[in-house]
Amino acid sequence: MNVSCPHCNMSHALEDLTEDASGRELFGKMPVIGQAAAHLVAYLGLFKPRRQALRWSRALVLADDVIQLSQQLRATEQQLAAAMSETVEAMRDKRQQPNWQPFTKHNYLRKVLEGVITNSAAQPATDSALTPVQSSNKPLSKTAAAIEMLKGCPSPEQIPEWFTRTVCGSMAELLLMGLESVPAADTMELVAGRWLNELWPKRDWAEQSHMHNPKRLHDAIIAEAESNGRWPSLRAILGYIPKV
Repeated sequence: MNVSCPHCNMSHALEDLTEDASGRELFGKMPVIGQAAAHLVAYLGLFKPRRQALRWSRALVLADDVIQLSQQLRATEQQLAAAMSETVEAMRDKRQQPNWQPFTKHNYLRKVLEGVITNSAAQPATDSALTPVQSSNKPLSKTAAAIEMLKGCPSPEQIPEWFTRTVCGSMAELLLMGLESVPAADTMELVAGRWLNELWPKRDWAEQSHMHNPKRLHDAIIAEAESNGRWPSLRAILGYIPKV
């Protein structure tokens, strides 16, 4: 079903608009779980279909389930982070097997989280006991830091702020989609700079343009990622947006 925008009169699929709204709502839930947010990104990857990206609407439902599970078990942010990290690590080798089946429920996470809570209760209330993720000697995910960097990435000279926010915001969404071939998180600032400087001169971008507007660019980036389940190339993204 298509609907028309009352401002620009462009036609959009209602399903696409719903997915966009789900993505924004998912971002808004990150502060609810605090320091566990970085581990939620990796955990949601366990539900990603083998040959498709995880849809925003599905990711949103899964994130809500995790939050409800945490509240039900009265888990702290640290305990939830430790449980998701342990779950992801336990599945790392299995995900490489040809017979791997993505998660469909949170049963495994529930068992791990219950164990983490039990172990925490048996330990003295020291600082190290309150931060099980750090005391586990497992490296913290850099994904959350990369997302924060992208949200505040400065605009290069001669490139307008709206364009930078569109590109970097779309890249932040890509990091939550469980894609293959994602650049290393600590190189994301360099990747963002390359995308901005290479995409900007390729089209006559304008915030109010009918063909080369922010939504068209964002939709092209997300559509290419969803179609292949991989980090999109600039050439493929531009293929969604004609020059004229």
